[in-house]
Amino acid sequence: MAILIVLAMIGLGAAWLLAGALGKANVRTGRDKITTDALAQARTALIGYAVTYGDTHTTEVHGHLLLPDLGSTRNSSDKEGASAGNFAGNASNLSVVGRLPWRTLGLGPMRDDAGECLWYAVSGAFQDAQKSALMNWDTVGQFDVHIPDGAGGATSAAAALYHQRAVAVVFAAGPALPGQNRAASADTVAECGGNYDARNYLDAFSANPPIGGITNHLANLNGATGTYSLAAPKSLISGPISDTGGAVLVNDRILIITPDDLFGRIKKRSDFAAFVNQGLLDAARNNLSSLPPPGRLDFTGPAPVEISGGVMTGNLEIGRVPKAALTSNALKKWQDNLLYARCISGGDCLTVNGAGCHGVIVFAGERTAAQTRASNTQKNTWSNYLEGSVLDAFNAGAVVFIGAPSYSPAMPSADVLACIP
Repeated sequence: MAILIVLAMIGLGAAWLLAGALGKANVRTGRDKITTDALAQARTALIGYAVTYGDTHTTEVHGHLLLPDLGSTRNSSDKEGASAGNFAGNASNLSVVGRLPWRTLGLGPMRDDAGECLWYAVSGAFQDAQKSALMNWDTVGQFDVHIPDGAGGATSAAAALYHQRAVAVVFAAGPALPGQNRAASADTVAECGGNYDARNYLDAFSANPPIGGITNHLANLNGATGTYSLAAPKSLISGPISDTGGAVLVNDRILIITPDDLFGRIKKRSDFAAFVNQGLLDAARNNLSSLPPPGRLDFTGPAPVEISGGVMTGNLEIGRVPKAALTSNALKKWQDNLLYARCISGGDCLTVNGAGCHGVIVFAGERTAAQTRASNTQKNTWSNYLEGSVLDAFNAGAVVFIGAPSYSPAMPSADVLACIP
């Protein structure tokens, strides 16, 4: 009987411990769901904004993202939750972090499980205050995002490849860490509370764990050029990022937006094929009827620099559609995807799908898995844009071009040819 009583007591104790653990896990999961739902809703709204940007901004192309809420002195209205109309530094390619502009997105204040409103960072290449020179499916984000390795400390790169870099990040700041002051400031945050200093909400560390230079708060606040490293655990359950002594360094949680998240949706729009076929190819063909020299482009800086004249290859002078023919925002923003060759002789030296032509325009199509279009060298390597017989003809300055006569959503990476008669 004594043994049975002891066993019963052990069983009851184990059940009590198990129930307590399950209760804590359920509470933790419930709290986590509040945050993940808020992050997901904000991310969806931001993607929707970018995918329809050209619908709401006349003459602009899709893909641009709005600025954060940077405070009443810089917002597009004097209301909290409105996107900023400007920020310090009148230049393109400046990244910036601030509060999520929930009002401009048509949302209410979006809060995490700690009751804090969400924050938001946007790459300089994608922000719409000072727009970048290029905006298309090859435009690269400026955030490298790292996640915990599961041990609570060291992190590993989650987006090291050029075209996987995040273009925007939504943050749930979570509870304040030591040194963060979330008291109200002179710039009133009436509905969300607190202040606009990102350093009091988003975390950073430099040396420990082994990955250094994490700047979730983009320390200068007003944007900066270059690529930033951000870090955050994916959920409460995975735990925060801690130092070797167990002190929490980063408890921000995030969702990212990549170029593919935006342009994967944009290319599925019912009007995207017409945008390519009429807005790009037909427009370029009309502007090139006088057969100006192709342009050579240097992509080293924020905006491509044109070097006059193409490269003489075989029977052709090859390059890209020159600046003088870029008469619309669409042509300018997609210039790197528009290749162009003309007959050196000035006559009908080539055929495009059997038709005699003075020149040919090639819309390069979406990247394949083997193609990278980020650096200047990569952008000036034709094999990163063209494939198969079109690549062979372009490289050789050949006189016969055979390829798709129009863009098709079923074959987004196909090279599309337009004859200049």
